[in-house]
Amino acid sequence: MSRQTISNWENGRNLPDINSLILISEIYAISLDELMKGDHKMVKQLDKKIKKGKFFYFLVVVIAVLILLNILHLISVG
Repeated sequence: MSRQTISNWENGRNLPDINSLILISEIYAISLDELMKGDHKMVKQLDKKIKKGKFFYFLVVVIAVLILLNILHLISVG
Protein backbone atom coordinates (compact mmCIF):
# COMPACT_ATOMS: atom_id res chain seq x y z
CA MET A 1 0.00 0.00 0.00
CA SER A 2 1.34 3.39 -0.94
CA ARG A 3 1.18 6.55 1.15
CA GLN A 4 -1.06 8.05 -1.51
CA THR A 5 -3.50 5.14 -1.22
CA ILE A 6 -3.74 5.59 2.53
CA SER A 7 -4.04 9.36 2.15
CA ASN A 8 -6.95 8.84 -0.23
CA TRP A 9 -8.64 6.64 2.39
CA GLU A 10 -8.06 9.23 5.09
CA ASN A 11 -9.45 12.03 2.94
CA GLY A 12 -12.49 10.04 1.86
CA ARG A 13 -11.56 9.93 -1.83
CA ASN A 14 -11.47 6.13 -1.89
CA LEU A 15 -12.29 3.28 0.42
CA PRO A 16 -10.03 0.29 1.09
CA ASP A 17 -10.99 -3.02 -0.47
CA ILE A 18 -11.88 -5.95 1.79
CA ASN A 19 -8.53 -7.69 1.25
CA SER A 20 -6.66 -4.60 2.48
CA LEU A 21 -8.94 -4.37 5.49
CA ILE A 22 -8.32 -8.00 6.38
CA LEU A 23 -4.57 -7.54 6.02
CA ILE A 24 -4.57 -4.42 8.20
CA SER A 25 -6.68 -6.13 10.86
CA GLU A 26 -4.27 -9.08 10.91
CA ILE A 27 -1.19 -6.85 11.12
CA TYR A 28 -2.58 -4.89 14.07
CA ALA A 29 -4.31 -7.91 15.66
CA ILE A 30 -7.72 -6.26 15.86
CA SER A 31 -11.09 -7.44 14.62
CA LEU A 32 -12.58 -6.12 11.40
CA ASP A 33 -15.43 -4.73 13.46
CA GLU A 34 -13.05 -2.70 15.62
CA LEU A 35 -11.08 -1.60 12.56
CA MET A 36 -14.20 -0.48 10.71
CA LYS A 37 -15.98 1.22 13.60
CA GLY A 38 -12.90 2.54 15.35
CA ASP A 39 -12.90 4.72 18.40
CA HIS A 40 -16.40 6.13 18.92
CA LYS A 41 -15.05 9.48 20.15
CA MET A 42 -12.83 9.83 17.09
CA VAL A 43 -15.69 8.83 14.76
CA LYS A 44 -17.91 11.54 16.27
CA GLN A 45 -15.16 14.15 15.82
CA LEU A 46 -14.68 13.12 12.19
CA ASP A 47 -18.44 13.29 11.59
CA LYS A 48 -18.47 16.84 12.95
CA LYS A 49 -15.57 17.85 10.70
CA ILE A 50 -17.27 16.30 7.66
CA LYS A 51 -20.54 18.08 8.43
CA LYS A 52 -18.70 21.40 8.87
CA GLY A 53 -16.93 20.83 5.55
CA LYS A 54 -20.20 20.09 3.77
CA PHE A 55 -21.82 23.17 5.28
CA PHE A 56 -18.86 25.33 4.24
CA TYR A 57 -19.05 23.94 0.69
CA PHE A 58 -22.80 24.59 0.59
CA LEU A 59 -22.27 28.14 1.84
CA VAL A 60 -19.62 28.82 -0.82
CA VAL A 61 -21.94 27.52 -3.55
CA VAL A 62 -24.83 29.67 -2.32
CA ILE A 63 -22.64 32.78 -2.22
CA ALA A 64 -21.30 32.03 -5.71
CA VAL A 65 -24.84 31.65 -7.08
CA LEU A 66 -25.92 34.91 -5.46
CA ILE A 67 -22.94 36.74 -6.95
CA LEU A 68 -23.66 35.26 -10.37
CA LEU A 69 -27.32 36.27 -10.16
CA ASN A 70 -26.29 39.78 -9.15
CA ILE A 71 -23.89 40.03 -12.10
CA LEU A 72 -26.56 38.75 -14.51
CA HIS A 73 -29.05 41.28 -13.12
CA LEU A 74 -26.54 44.14 -13.54
CA ILE A 75 -25.85 43.05 -17.13
CA SER A 76 -29.55 42.87 -18.01
CA VAL A 77 -30.27 46.29 -16.44
CA GLY A 78 -27.19 47.99 -17.92
